[in-house]
Amino acid sequence: MEKIYTEKDLIIPALQIIADVTYGVTTTMLIDKLTEKLKPYGRDMEVLKGRNDTVFSQKVRNLISHKSISKYVDVENGKMFINDLGLLYIADNVEDEYSSYIENNDDFRDENYTVEIFEKNFAPDDIYLSVSDLKRKYDRLMAGIDENALKLNPDFQRYDGIWSTKNRSLFIESIILNIPIPSIYLSEDSKGTLVVIDGRQRLSTLFDFMEDKFALKGLTLLEKLNGKKYSKLTGELSKYRTKIEDRSLHIEKLRYGTSSTFVIETFERVNTKGAKLNAQEIRNAIHQGKSTQLLNDISKIYSKEKQIVDQKRMKDKYLILRYFAMKNFYLSIKQGKNASFSSISDYLSNTMKNINQSSDEKVEELKNDFTNVYERAKDIFSDAAFRFEVGLPINMILFETTLILVSELFNKNDDKIRLALNKLINFDRNLEDNSETPFEKNIKYHRDSEENIKERMLWIKKIIGELSD
Repeated sequence: MEKIYTEKDLIIPALQIIADVTYGVTTTMLIDKLTEKLKPYGRDMEVLKGRNDTVFSQKVRNLISHKSISKYVDVENGKMFINDLGLLYIADNVEDEYSSYIENNDDFRDENYTVEIFEKNFAPDDIYLSVSDLKRKYDRLMAGIDENALKLNPDFQRYDGIWSTKNRSLFIESIILNIPIPSIYLSEDSKGTLVVIDGRQRLSTLFDFMEDKFALKGLTLLEKLNGKKYSKLTGELSKYRTKIEDRSLHIEKLRYGTSSTFVIETFERVNTKGAKLNAQEIRNAIHQGKSTQLLNDISKIYSKEKQIVDQKRMKDKYLILRYFAMKNFYLSIKQGKNASFSSISDYLSNTMKNINQSSDEKVEELKNDFTNVYERAKDIFSDAAFRFEVGLPINMILFETTLILVSELFNKNDDKIRLALNKLINFDRNLEDNSETPFEKNIKYHRDSEENIKERMLWIKKIIGELSD
């Protein structure tokens, strides 16, 4: 049946697009991006008589002319920027963003079981740092010094740049007037560098203003500062400059060594704006280095039409990282080593740490391993690759287990690799029993528990042993 979009249908996807484009969205851009995203057809694509607009593009224009989204966006110079109310509206009305790509709503996320977290891990350092102190640490990073620095990390916050100049100006006004602002959460790495968990928008606003990147506008209490840049706060206005530099900000610092599981949990609990990051986005910020560059390089290879899955929110990077982690777990099982972890979040974080400490040659080897194995799997299984049936979404566990099988049987013919995957999916299956198979149960309930992962790897080891004879 033909899908005809209503104006109401367009509100959420329009706001998501505006939130994702940090430099602002014009009406024309919104029409183009919504058309690309929703792919309207039939009557929606009929051209209106005497107009250049289609029925669909006119509905997009109506979002603005009818003010359907006006309270959720700020408009500057003809461009729309999402505001806090818009972010909250998205969070309240959008189901989990991963659900359309998976077999169930739990996929593409870390699952942690029986993780022991002791009280001492829940005690971040309660400190105060001045804006000047934080700016000096940030400047160290900009100068290429990664010790005792401050990382804002553009990969960490998805909605960088969402504040309009007016909102940024009002925040600076709040700083000057000593109006209370929420605590800033930082995570410390092994070099004493602080990574922003929550508060990037506030800090980037302060630093950008101190670097003369914008002039104040729309101030309501300090109107005489409208039009002023930081460098112009001189003479009788210099007191305002001093107030900014000396303002103490309340910091909650998670010390180096804090469990990655807890760092992720902390962010999810303190971030109340609705723009929650997922575990991979947080990992990507905390473990910057060779691992993030590796994931970026592979992601770039598989972009546009060739993308593994939707790259938004690092879904593809999550799958790629899991392959590296699960293959390492398999190799430990294969070699008879003790394979264990406290939580899947920590195990994936440790995988990134290990890659960061690897040689350039090893990183290149990992990159070639993934691309060769992935291409071979796509060649063998075509549209059915990583899916239980053609047309179904990618299943995360099938993705990583298929790649491990292909990697281990790379020199075997295609039929043997197909047989290996079929054996895995049907391992210990009772053909007379129509209930869930052992594999289906394994990946449906506690799929990321150490016990279930180990079970899958033992099945793979047995199957590969049988086919390698």
